[in-house]
Amino acid sequence: MARLKKPSLKDRFRLAWCHRPNNFTAAVKLEPGDTLVLFSDGVTEAMDPKEDFFGIPAWCKMLTGHNDTPLDELQKLLLEAVENFSRGASQADDLTLLLVRYRAAATSTETEFPRTTTSASAG
Repeated sequence: MARLKKPSLKDRFRLAWCHRPNNFTAAVKLEPGDTLVLFSDGVTEAMDPKEDFFGIPAWCKMLTGHNDTPLDELQKLLLEAVENFSRGASQADDLTLLLVRYRAAATSTETEFPRTTTSASAG
């Protein structure tokens, strides 16, 4: 079984990676406001023109201070950082990123659904 490695981050991020993803299972307890960041090795192994890797330290540094950043903005920021680092160098792997932010459970027991509108044609 693969080990889950967890770097310590001061912000409310839960960041994990493993070197053997086949049949990998892990349990992570999220607190309200935590952000779970899942990514492929193509992110940290992105190379610049000198063939240096982006790496885990740079990835963790990019997350610092962004615990309240909306996820769509955070996604854009992270992917642009990797793109800017690589400066057009050809990459051997894909970039996969999944961001999940845990919000506190609702106090109501009723489920809310988005409002939908329908239009009926006059006949």
